[in-house]
Amino acid sequence: AKALSSSKVQLEDNAKDILKLERTIVELQQQKCEQYNLLKRALTEEDRRKHSQQTVTKEPSWTSLYSPNLQMAQYAHHPQHYL
Repeated sequence: AKALSSSKVQLEDNAKDILKLERTIVELQQQKCEQYNLLKRALTEEDRRKHSQQTVTKEPSWTSLYSPNLQMAQYAHHPQHYL
C-alpha cells in the first residue's frame, strides 16, 4: 500500500510539472506571435516609407521586404527567433 501511495504522489507531481510546462509553452508561443507581429509591422512600415520615397520608379513591395540590410539587422538583434 505504501508503494502505491508514493507512486500516486509521484504521478500527481508529474501532472503538476506537465501543467507548468504546458503553461510555459503557451506563454512562449504567445511571445513568438507578438514578436512576429512586431516584425511584420516593422517590415510594413519600412515598405510604406520606401514607397512614399519612390514616386518615379515603382518597385514591387517584396523587394523591400527582402532588403538585405533590414533582414541582417533583424538577425543581428534577434538571432534566437531564426533558429
